[in-house]
Amino acid sequence: MYIRTVPYQRKAENLSSDKKGKANFCVRKRKKDVLSVNYDMSEQIFDIRTTDRTYSRLFWRVQQMVCVLSKMQFERKEEFMKINDVQMNLSAVKPEHYPKDNLLEIAFAGRSNVGKSSAINTLLKRRSIARVSQSPGKTRTINFFTVNQQFYFVDLPGYGYAKLSKAEQEHWGKMMEDYFIQSSKLIHLFLLVDIRHEPKDTDVQMYEFSKHWNIPVSVIATKSDKIKKSQLLKNISIIRKKLNMSKEEPVLPISSLKKTGVDEIWEKIIAIFAEQGVDIDNEKEKGESFVVD
Repeated sequence: MYIRTVPYQRKAENLSSDKKGKANFCVRKRKKDVLSVNYDMSEQIFDIRTTDRTYSRLFWRVQQMVCVLSKMQFERKEEFMKINDVQMNLSAVKPEHYPKDNLLEIAFAGRSNVGKSSAINTLLKRRSIARVSQSPGKTRTINFFTVNQQFYFVDLPGYGYAKLSKAEQEHWGKMMEDYFIQSSKLIHLFLLVDIRHEPKDTDVQMYEFSKHWNIPVSVIATKSDKIKKSQLLKNISIIRKKLNMSKEEPVLPISSLKKTGVDEIWEKIIAIFAEQGVDIDNEKEKGESFVVD
C-alpha cells in the first residue's frame, strides 16, 4: 500500500464514498480540518493531507476509517468468476474411461502433499468436491469435474509419495503419461508446488515433461499463508530458478486458508480460454459449453 502525505490544500469532506470506489474522510479540530484522507479503493492508495504535523496522534481515527473502508470494499467486491455448478463427472485410469463429450480440460498436477485438492476446492468455492486426505497419495485415479457445465477441471494423481511401491509408482506414471499424450482436449496444465520449499526433482521432471509434449503449463505456489510476505518474492525466485522458468511465465501464489490468489488464477484461466477463442463468461446461459471440433 502506498501512502503519500502532502500539505492540506482544500477543504475535506466527511466520510463518504461514490460508485467509482473512492472515499474521503476528515478529522476536525477546533472547527478546522486538520487531517484529510482520500482513499481510492481500486488502486489501494491513501492520500493524506494535513495542516497539522501532529496528525499522527490521530492515527487511531485513520485506523477506524480503514476498517470502515475495508468493509465497504469487501461488500462492493464482486466475484471474479462465479461458480454456479460443479459436478464430479467421472474417474478414469485408462484412456477409454475419459469423458466422451469433448469439453475442454484444465489439469492440475503436483506432489502428493502439495495441497492440490485444497487448491481445487478453493478455486471452485466448494468445501470438499476434491477429496482432501490427511494421508498423502490417496488420489489414485484421474478425476474429472465439470465447471458450470462448460469445461473440466482435471485432478491428476499426486506423485512423489515415497511409501508407494515401485510397481504402484510405475502404474501412476503410465496413467498420467497416457493422459498427457492422448487427451486432445487438454489445453493447459497447472503445476502445483509448495511455496515454502524448493521444487523437488519430480516437479522439475513434470515441468519438463509438459514442455516436451508442448502442453502449456503454469505454476501455482500453494500454502502462501505459511510464509511471511517479505519472503514471497525470494521463494518465488527459488521456484523460478529450479524449474528454469522464463521471466514471462508467472508463478501464482494461492492460500486455501486465507482464500488469496484465487482471482489471479481465475484471470489466468479466463485468458487461457480466450486464447482458444472461447469466453467463459458468467453471463452465458447455463449449459452452454465449449468444445473442440
